[in-house]
Amino acid sequence: GTTTDFRDNWTIGYTRYLVTGVWAGNSDGHPMRNTSGVTGAAPIWHDFMERILADPTLWTTLGAPANEESWRFVPPATVQQLAACPPTLNCRQDGEYFRTSWLEATASAGPLADSVERVKSAPVYVREGEAGRLVGFCSVDEAAERTVLRMPDDVGLALLKPAIQSPLTAGFQTSASLATTDVDNRAAIVATTSITQTVSSLDKGQLQTIGWALRNHSVLNFGPCERLAEIVPAALALQSGAGESNLRVLVDLAAAGNPDVAALVGDGSVDLAALSQAVNVETGLVGGGAYAVSAPVIHDNNCPGQYIMGRIVNHAGAPVSGVWVKLRDQWGNEATAVSKNGAIDYGLFDFPIPSGSPHELCLTVLGEGGVAVSATVTIPHRQGEAADFSCHHIVFQGGV
Repeated sequence: GTTTDFRDNWTIGYTRYLVTGVWAGNSDGHPMRNTSGVTGAAPIWHDFMERILADPTLWTTLGAPANEESWRFVPPATVQQLAACPPTLNCRQDGEYFRTSWLEATASAGPLADSVERVKSAPVYVREGEAGRLVGFCSVDEAAERTVLRMPDDVGLALLKPAIQSPLTAGFQTSASLATTDVDNRAAIVATTSITQTVSSLDKGQLQTIGWALRNHSVLNFGPCERLAEIVPAALALQSGAGESNLRVLVDLAAAGNPDVAALVGDGSVDLAALSQAVNVETGLVGGGAYAVSAPVIHDNNCPGQYIMGRIVNHAGAPVSGVWVKLRDQWGNEATAVSKNGAIDYGLFDFPIPSGSPHELCLTVLGEGGVAVSATVTIPHRQGEAADFSCHHIVFQGGV
């Protein structure tokens, strides 16, 4: 464990005959410098335990026998072993142990109720130069439901307060709340979903969790996609690192409907094709947007010249006419088009691309009064790899 401001840390572990706890910190109470339980207390615990177990003369002090079989862990009757493991983590092959009282409390929410949740979400990538990685997911209505890691809160601690029957009031309200059961009148975890965090409601530890996820590979639930533009800078500012000025955070709305994204990434690396179709959070993701990219952007040379070729479809996949789309290039030039209603081009729209030089093009679906009803999607043009082709094909899906 590590305190929020890295003030101190600890590691507690045991064998059948020896329980050891190690605290690491400064005697005057000053915070340590970015030292966690893994890098501070844990190595001390490890070396101490290795030293004890390597000296048979110390076993007598512990009352421990020399027979290796006698050291095996004998599970008490109050625990159960289940094959439950949070995504992307390495767990025991034969399953983890859970207290029976915890399993009774979590009930249908499952033994990992304090660790994971099921959320409709889109992948979040970090791009640095030509490399990218999956760092988590953000919630969005038009998406597949997937298992993600919960933001840390007080789910487990809440069970120590059985008198509380209202939903958890942590700054980040996630998918567990308390309810009273009919069995011994004990509190139980009930699975719901209510994610409403803002920067002001997130505590420092939660922002540090987001910052860690952005710098590593994770499947953390960041909360609503439209909040990322506000939350990401605040999380990174807590512990700025060298070279992070070039770090770009992207949301892949095109892959939001693919429930297997987390399973496909392996070590978290993301290819350029996926990065090129993702949306930069700095462009502003519209909350509850009416339209989202429904499939990866396709790049080819199958058009007469340089074009963005698009289609508007409804939730059922049928083409829709009369929907306005705005194009803006990186120099500020803008154009609009409307999805057509002809017999052979119903629901289609297109934009000619005047410049053949490498640049980025931004597309946004517009509603009444020119209000954006989609996230702004950035399409790279003539920038190498797949984006080096002259034509780019995109499909927006949604509507009322």
